[in-house]
Amino acid sequence: MTDASGNVSEQCDYYPYGGIAPSASCTGDPNSYKFNAKERDGESGLDNFDARYYSSSQGRFMSNDWSAKPAAVPYAQLTNPQSLNLFAGMGNNPTTFGDPSGHEYGGFLDHNGDGNRTGSANGVPDIYEEASAAEDNADQDSRNLQAALASGSFVAQNTSNTQTQQNQPQSNSQKSSDDPNYKKGVPPATGELKTLLSCTQSCVGKQLTVTSTNEPLPNGKHGPDTPHGKGEAADLRVNKGDEGKVLQCAANCGAKFGLDERAHPSGPGVLPHVHIQTVPGTHGGRGDLPEPED
Repeated sequence: MTDASGNVSEQCDYYPYGGIAPSASCTGDPNSYKFNAKERDGESGLDNFDARYYSSSQGRFMSNDWSAKPAAVPYAQLTNPQSLNLFAGMGNNPTTFGDPSGHEYGGFLDHNGDGNRTGSANGVPDIYEEASAAEDNADQDSRNLQAALASGSFVAQNTSNTQTQQNQPQSNSQKSSDDPNYKKGVPPATGELKTLLSCTQSCVGKQLTVTSTNEPLPNGKHGPDTPHGKGEAADLRVNKGDEGKVLQCAANCGAKFGLDERAHPSGPGVLPHVHIQTVPGTHGGRGDLPEPED
Protein backbone atom coordinates (compact mmCIF):
# COMPACT_ATOMS: atom_id res chain seq x y z
CA MET A 1 0.00 0.00 0.00
CA THR A 2 1.36 3.47 -0.89
CA ASP A 3 0.72 6.92 0.51
CA ALA A 4 -0.25 10.05 -1.43
CA SER A 5 3.37 10.54 -2.50
CA GLY A 6 3.68 7.02 -3.86
CA ASN A 7 5.86 5.74 -1.04
CA VAL A 8 5.23 2.22 0.26
CA SER A 9 3.54 2.59 3.64
CA GLU A 10 2.36 -0.99 4.17
CA GLN A 11 3.44 -4.26 2.54
CA CYS A 12 1.62 -7.51 3.33
CA ASP A 13 2.22 -11.03 2.08
CA TYR A 14 -0.40 -13.76 1.93
CA TYR A 15 -0.36 -17.50 2.48
CA PRO A 16 -1.67 -19.55 -0.48
CA TYR A 17 -5.18 -19.83 0.94
CA GLY A 18 -5.47 -16.14 1.83
CA GLY A 19 -4.22 -15.73 5.37
CA ILE A 20 -1.96 -12.75 6.03
CA ALA A 21 1.64 -13.68 6.87
CA PRO A 22 2.86 -11.87 10.03
CA SER A 23 5.62 -9.37 9.30
CA ALA A 24 6.98 -6.08 10.58
CA SER A 25 5.93 -4.39 7.34
CA CYS A 26 2.28 -5.40 7.78
CA THR A 27 1.07 -4.03 11.10
CA GLY A 28 -2.29 -2.38 10.48
CA ASP A 29 -3.28 -2.34 6.82
CA PRO A 30 -6.45 -0.20 6.58
CA ASN A 31 -7.16 -1.42 3.05
CA SER A 32 -10.22 -3.71 3.05
CA TYR A 33 -9.37 -5.32 -0.32
CA LYS A 34 -7.04 -8.19 0.39
CA PHE A 35 -6.78 -11.79 -0.89
CA ASN A 36 -7.38 -11.95 -4.68
CA ALA A 37 -8.30 -8.25 -4.42
CA LYS A 38 -11.61 -9.22 -2.80
CA GLU A 39 -13.16 -7.11 -0.04
CA ARG A 40 -12.65 -8.59 3.43
CA ASP A 41 -15.36 -8.00 6.00
CA GLY A 42 -13.78 -6.46 9.10
CA GLU A 43 -16.20 -8.15 11.49
CA SER A 44 -16.35 -11.72 10.17
CA GLY A 45 -12.99 -11.80 8.35
CA LEU A 46 -14.69 -13.34 5.30
CA ASP A 47 -13.78 -12.35 1.73
CA ASN A 48 -16.59 -11.38 -0.64
CA PHE A 49 -16.11 -13.38 -3.88
CA ASP A 50 -19.40 -12.08 -5.33
CA ALA A 51 -21.21 -15.42 -5.58
CA ARG A 52 -20.12 -16.60 -2.11
CA TYR A 53 -18.10 -15.69 0.95
CA TYR A 54 -14.68 -17.28 1.43
CA SER A 55 -12.87 -18.00 4.71
CA SER A 56 -9.11 -17.61 4.39
CA SER A 57 -8.62 -19.15 7.84
CA GLN A 58 -10.39 -22.36 6.76
CA GLY A 59 -9.34 -22.28 3.09
CA ARG A 60 -12.89 -22.92 1.87
CA PHE A 61 -16.11 -21.19 0.93
CA MET A 62 -18.82 -20.84 3.55
CA SER A 63 -21.57 -22.16 1.25
CA ASN A 64 -21.72 -24.74 -1.52
CA ASP A 65 -21.26 -23.79 -5.17
CA TRP A 66 -24.27 -23.27 -7.43
CA SER A 67 -24.95 -22.51 -11.08
CA ALA A 68 -27.59 -20.67 -13.05
CA LYS A 69 -28.08 -23.77 -15.19
CA PRO A 70 -29.13 -26.95 -13.34
CA ALA A 71 -26.15 -29.25 -12.83
CA ALA A 72 -25.61 -32.22 -10.53
CA VAL A 73 -22.20 -30.89 -9.48
CA PRO A 74 -21.77 -27.31 -10.76
CA TYR A 75 -18.52 -26.60 -12.62
CA ALA A 76 -17.20 -30.12 -11.98
CA GLN A 77 -14.53 -31.83 -14.05
CA LEU A 78 -14.79 -35.58 -13.92
CA THR A 79 -11.04 -35.86 -14.47
CA ASN A 80 -10.33 -33.80 -11.34
CA PRO A 81 -11.84 -35.12 -8.06
CA GLN A 82 -11.01 -31.84 -6.31
CA SER A 83 -13.68 -30.12 -8.41
CA LEU A 84 -16.37 -32.34 -6.85
CA ASN A 85 -15.99 -30.52 -3.51
CA LEU A 86 -18.61 -27.77 -3.68
CA PHE A 87 -17.01 -25.84 -0.81
CA ALA A 88 -13.43 -25.85 -2.15
CA GLY A 89 -11.76 -22.71 -3.43
CA MET A 90 -9.28 -22.50 -6.31
CA GLY A 91 -9.64 -26.25 -6.90
CA ASN A 92 -7.69 -26.76 -3.64
CA ASN A 93 -4.66 -25.63 -5.64
CA PRO A 94 -4.37 -21.85 -5.01
CA THR A 95 -0.81 -21.58 -6.29
CA THR A 96 -2.02 -22.64 -9.76
CA PHE A 97 -5.69 -21.65 -10.04
CA GLY A 98 -7.80 -18.63 -9.19
CA ASP A 99 -11.47 -18.23 -8.33
CA PRO A 100 -12.47 -14.82 -9.72
CA SER A 101 -16.25 -15.04 -9.34
CA GLY A 102 -16.77 -17.47 -6.48
CA HIS A 103 -17.98 -20.00 -9.03
CA GLU A 104 -15.40 -20.95 -11.56
CA TYR A 105 -12.08 -22.22 -10.31
CA GLY A 106 -9.18 -22.27 -12.73
CA GLY A 107 -9.55 -18.70 -13.93
CA PHE A 108 -12.64 -19.33 -16.06
CA LEU A 109 -14.38 -16.15 -17.16
CA ASP A 110 -17.71 -15.50 -18.83
CA HIS A 111 -16.39 -14.98 -22.38
CA ASN A 112 -19.72 -14.25 -24.05
CA GLY A 113 -20.95 -11.92 -21.29
CA ASP A 114 -24.23 -13.80 -21.03
CA GLY A 115 -23.76 -15.49 -17.66
CA ASN A 116 -23.19 -18.89 -19.26
CA ARG A 117 -20.00 -20.86 -18.89
CA THR A 118 -18.29 -22.42 -21.90
CA GLY A 119 -14.85 -23.89 -22.33
CA SER A 120 -12.54 -26.16 -20.38
CA ALA A 121 -9.56 -25.88 -18.06
CA ASN A 122 -6.24 -26.38 -19.82
CA GLY A 123 -8.02 -28.33 -22.55
CA VAL A 124 -9.71 -30.79 -20.14
CA PRO A 125 -13.43 -31.06 -21.01
CA ASP A 126 -15.90 -30.64 -18.16
CA ILE A 127 -19.48 -31.82 -17.72
CA TYR A 128 -20.77 -28.25 -17.80
CA GLU A 129 -19.37 -27.76 -21.30
CA GLU A 130 -20.86 -31.08 -22.38
CA ALA A 131 -24.24 -30.07 -20.96
CA SER A 132 -24.02 -26.75 -22.81
CA ALA A 133 -23.26 -28.53 -26.09
CA ALA A 134 -26.20 -30.89 -25.50
CA GLU A 135 -28.45 -27.91 -24.88
CA ASP A 136 -27.26 -26.30 -28.13
CA ASN A 137 -28.14 -29.49 -30.02
CA ALA A 138 -31.55 -29.68 -28.36
CA ASP A 139 -32.23 -26.04 -29.28
CA GLN A 140 -31.25 -26.77 -32.89
CA ASP A 141 -33.43 -29.89 -33.02
CA SER A 142 -36.36 -27.84 -31.77
CA ARG A 143 -35.79 -25.17 -34.42
CA ASN A 144 -35.50 -27.84 -37.13
CA LEU A 145 -38.79 -29.39 -36.04
CA GLN A 146 -40.54 -26.01 -36.01
CA ALA A 147 -39.25 -25.26 -39.52
CA ALA A 148 -40.40 -28.67 -40.76
CA LEU A 149 -43.87 -28.22 -39.26
CA ALA A 150 -44.17 -24.72 -40.73
CA SER A 151 -43.16 -25.93 -44.20
CA GLY A 152 -45.38 -29.03 -44.09
CA SER A 153 -42.39 -31.33 -44.64
CA PHE A 154 -42.57 -33.03 -41.26
CA VAL A 155 -42.26 -36.83 -41.55
CA ALA A 156 -44.72 -38.50 -39.14
CA GLN A 157 -44.44 -42.10 -37.96
CA ASN A 158 -47.34 -43.93 -36.26
CA THR A 159 -47.05 -45.54 -32.85
CA SER A 160 -46.94 -49.06 -34.26
CA ASN A 161 -43.86 -48.06 -36.26
CA THR A 162 -45.29 -49.82 -39.33
CA GLN A 163 -45.74 -46.96 -41.73
CA THR A 164 -44.34 -43.54 -42.50
CA GLN A 165 -46.06 -40.78 -44.34
CA GLN A 166 -44.73 -37.57 -45.75
CA ASN A 167 -47.18 -34.75 -46.27
CA GLN A 168 -45.40 -32.95 -49.07
CA PRO A 169 -41.93 -32.24 -50.52
CA GLN A 170 -39.49 -30.32 -48.36
CA SER A 171 -39.56 -26.56 -48.59
CA ASN A 172 -36.50 -24.64 -49.74
CA SER A 173 -36.81 -22.56 -46.57
CA GLN A 174 -35.97 -25.56 -44.39
CA LYS A 175 -32.55 -25.57 -42.75
CA SER A 176 -29.82 -26.99 -44.96
CA SER A 177 -27.72 -29.89 -43.68
CA ASP A 178 -24.64 -27.70 -44.24
CA ASP A 179 -25.85 -25.04 -41.81
CA PRO A 180 -24.08 -25.12 -38.42
CA ASN A 181 -25.84 -25.13 -35.06
CA TYR A 182 -26.18 -21.81 -33.27
CA LYS A 183 -25.92 -21.31 -29.55
CA LYS A 184 -29.19 -20.10 -28.06
CA GLY A 185 -29.53 -16.33 -28.51
CA VAL A 186 -26.91 -16.07 -31.27
CA PRO A 187 -28.29 -14.58 -34.52
CA PRO A 188 -27.78 -16.82 -37.57
CA ALA A 189 -25.17 -15.55 -40.00
CA THR A 190 -26.24 -14.08 -43.31
CA GLY A 191 -24.65 -13.34 -46.67
CA GLU A 192 -20.97 -14.05 -47.14
CA LEU A 193 -20.46 -15.17 -43.53
CA LYS A 194 -23.29 -17.72 -43.81
CA THR A 195 -21.70 -19.11 -46.98
CA LEU A 196 -18.29 -19.29 -45.28
CA LEU A 197 -19.67 -21.16 -42.25
CA SER A 198 -21.61 -23.66 -44.37
CA CYS A 199 -18.58 -24.32 -46.57
CA THR A 200 -16.30 -24.71 -43.54
CA GLN A 201 -18.64 -27.20 -41.89
CA SER A 202 -18.94 -29.22 -45.09
CA CYS A 203 -15.13 -29.30 -45.39
CA VAL A 204 -14.61 -30.30 -41.74
CA GLY A 205 -17.16 -33.09 -42.09
CA LYS A 206 -18.84 -32.64 -38.71
CA GLN A 207 -21.47 -30.38 -37.16
CA LEU A 208 -20.09 -27.08 -35.88
CA THR A 209 -21.63 -24.83 -33.23
CA VAL A 210 -21.50 -21.06 -33.64
CA THR A 211 -21.21 -19.41 -30.22
CA SER A 212 -21.10 -15.80 -31.37
CA THR A 213 -21.89 -13.65 -34.41
CA ASN A 214 -23.15 -10.07 -34.15
CA GLU A 215 -25.15 -10.24 -30.91
CA PRO A 216 -24.53 -7.21 -28.65
CA LEU A 217 -22.58 -7.95 -25.47
CA PRO A 218 -22.92 -6.09 -22.16
CA ASN A 219 -19.15 -5.56 -21.92
CA GLY A 220 -19.20 -3.26 -24.95
CA LYS A 221 -17.63 -5.74 -27.37
CA HIS A 222 -19.12 -6.40 -30.81
CA GLY A 223 -19.57 -2.68 -31.43
CA PRO A 224 -20.98 -1.55 -34.79
CA ASP A 225 -17.50 -0.89 -36.19
CA THR A 226 -16.07 -4.34 -35.35
CA PRO A 227 -16.13 -7.38 -37.65
CA HIS A 228 -18.58 -9.06 -35.26
CA GLY A 229 -20.83 -6.00 -35.22
CA LYS A 230 -20.78 -5.78 -39.02
CA GLY A 231 -21.74 -9.44 -39.39
CA GLU A 232 -18.32 -10.34 -40.82
CA ALA A 233 -17.05 -12.61 -38.01
CA ALA A 234 -18.12 -15.68 -36.07
CA ASP A 235 -16.79 -17.74 -33.16
CA LEU A 236 -16.95 -21.54 -33.26
CA ARG A 237 -16.87 -24.11 -30.49
CA VAL A 238 -14.17 -26.56 -31.56
CA ASN A 239 -12.91 -29.71 -29.88
CA LYS A 240 -9.31 -29.64 -28.77
CA GLY A 241 -7.11 -30.82 -31.62
CA ASP A 242 -9.56 -29.79 -34.36
CA GLU A 243 -8.53 -26.13 -34.48
CA GLY A 244 -6.00 -26.58 -37.28
CA LYS A 245 -8.44 -28.46 -39.50
CA VAL A 246 -11.20 -25.90 -38.95
CA LEU A 247 -8.86 -23.01 -39.74
CA GLN A 248 -7.55 -24.76 -42.88
CA CYS A 249 -11.09 -25.45 -44.07
CA ALA A 250 -12.07 -21.85 -43.38
CA ALA A 251 -9.07 -20.67 -45.42
CA ASN A 252 -10.02 -22.99 -48.27
CA CYS A 253 -13.56 -21.57 -48.13
CA GLY A 254 -12.41 -17.98 -48.47
CA ALA A 255 -11.89 -16.72 -44.91
CA LYS A 256 -9.52 -13.77 -44.71
CA PHE A 257 -8.59 -13.92 -41.01
CA GLY A 258 -8.71 -16.52 -38.25
CA LEU A 259 -7.57 -17.07 -34.67
CA ASP A 260 -7.00 -20.21 -32.63
CA GLU A 261 -8.00 -18.72 -29.30
CA ARG A 262 -7.06 -21.86 -27.41
CA ALA A 263 -3.41 -21.47 -28.41
CA HIS A 264 -3.38 -17.67 -28.77
CA PRO A 265 -6.18 -16.07 -26.72
CA SER A 266 -6.91 -12.50 -27.79
CA GLY A 267 -7.27 -11.31 -24.21
CA PRO A 268 -7.37 -12.38 -20.55
CA GLY A 269 -10.15 -14.79 -19.71
CA VAL A 270 -10.92 -15.67 -23.34
CA LEU A 271 -12.05 -19.28 -23.51
CA PRO A 272 -11.03 -21.76 -26.22
CA HIS A 273 -12.70 -21.24 -29.60
CA VAL A 274 -11.90 -20.53 -33.24
CA HIS A 275 -12.62 -17.06 -34.61
CA ILE A 276 -13.01 -16.57 -38.38
CA GLN A 277 -13.74 -13.51 -40.52
CA THR A 278 -14.68 -12.73 -44.10
CA VAL A 279 -12.40 -9.65 -43.96
CA PRO A 280 -8.66 -9.31 -43.20
CA GLY A 281 -7.35 -8.39 -39.76
CA THR A 282 -6.93 -4.82 -38.56
CA HIS A 283 -3.49 -4.52 -40.16
CA GLY A 284 -4.24 -6.74 -43.12
CA GLY A 285 -2.89 -9.91 -41.53
CA ARG A 286 -4.36 -13.42 -41.47
CA GLY A 287 -3.73 -14.22 -37.80
CA ASP A 288 -3.57 -18.02 -37.34
CA LEU A 289 -5.28 -18.64 -40.68
CA PRO A 290 -3.10 -20.75 -43.04
CA GLU A 291 -2.86 -20.16 -46.73
CA PRO A 292 -5.56 -21.94 -48.82
CA GLU A 293 -4.63 -25.37 -50.08
CA ASP A 294 -4.35 -25.92 -53.81
